[in-house]
Amino acid sequence: MTSGVVSAPRGWWERIAALFLGRYGVQTGYAVNARDAVDLLQAKDPTAAAWWRQHCAHLLDGKRWFLFPTAGCEERA
Repeated sequence: MTSGVVSAPRGWWERIAALFLGRYGVQTGYAVNARDAVDLLQAKDPTAAAWWRQHCAHLLDGKRWFLFPTAGCEERA
């Protein structure tokens, strides 16, 4: 189950309410630790990484995951 990065409920009660109200979606893709993803982005685009750190720092605690659609991903060995 997924939610939007910016629009996701932040508080514990908000997450429970969203669950009961059906505000989460079901999607498939590649799950990547959010902090690791932004750390890797730093090497390619420091401005974009800074945006994530400024606007979505609450997601970068090492416990959250970004889900990338399979169509936009490339597997590496």
